[in-house]
Order: sequence, then structure tokens, then C-alpha cells
Amino acid sequence: MSIEKCCCHKSAESVANYRVRQVINWCLPTAVIALLPKCPLCLAGYFTLLTGAGISLTTAALLRSGVLYFSLAFLCFLAFQLVRRRVFVQNCSTEESL
Repeated sequence: MSIEKCCCHKSAESVANYRVRQVINWCLPTAVIALLPKCPLCLAGYFTLLTGAGISLTTAALLRSGVLYFSLAFLCFLAFQLVRRRVFVQNCSTEESL
């Protein structure tokens, strides 16, 4: 009795959708890190201009650090998923050849 693996039977549409999602997943946190102001005072100014509400310098510094760490953690999570998926696909292809 053979069990079919889901990684070996994918339609072209699902592969294309997966690739588009992966590109968006990698670009979003990278863009956030690239566009994040370097100083907390600039972040406080941008926040005031965009929302009309002022925040303190301490809050802006904490907000900047939080966004930076969250983006880096998400990039690390994506890298872990990529490595795990490549190992799984490699194992899947070696099992089929046996």
C-alpha cells in the first residue's frame, strides 16, 4: 500500500500562488526595516504627521525597537521555514527514488 505525499502532487496554480505569497512575505518585513527611521525623534514626528496624535520620545524609541525586533523575528521565522521545507522536499524525493 502506497501513501501519496502532498509535496509531490501540486498544481501549477498552487505553486504560483505559493511563490507570490513567499515573495510578499519576504518583502514586507524587509521594507519595514529599510524604511524605519533611524532616530526615535523622526519616528515621533512621522507618527504625529500621519495620525495627528503626539507621542513621547521614550514611546517612539520603544515603538521603533519593537517594530525592528518583530520584523527581524519574522525574517528569522521565514528563513527557518525555508530551510525546513527544503529538507522536507529533499527527504521526499529521496524516499520516492528508493
